[in-house]
Amino acid sequence: MLIEIRAEFLKNARGDAFIRFFDPAYVRSDIIILDRPSKTLYAVLHEQEHYIGNLDDEMINLFAQNDEIHLTAMLSDNKALNFKVPLSVSQ
Repeated sequence: MLIEIRAEFLKNARGDAFIRFFDPAYVRSDIIILDRPSKTLYAVLHEQEHYIGNLDDEMINLFAQNDEIHLTAMLSDNKALNFKVPLSVSQ
């Protein structure tokens, strides 16, 4: 059974794909993996794959158009932590 990480999938005005994590630890992921056939998204953190969730068709197309994904989360002091990581798309 997969345990889903709490996250939101977003798009900015430029068309960049964003993932907003509710746990800031995942913003430090090394890479995001999109398994296109299963519509599943994973974050790789500390050499382990973590299930983020499933995407609808619109978000899959948005994510697949980006080479990098913006990751963001709020820290306990209400400051934003932002990183950009590579996206790997498996067909």
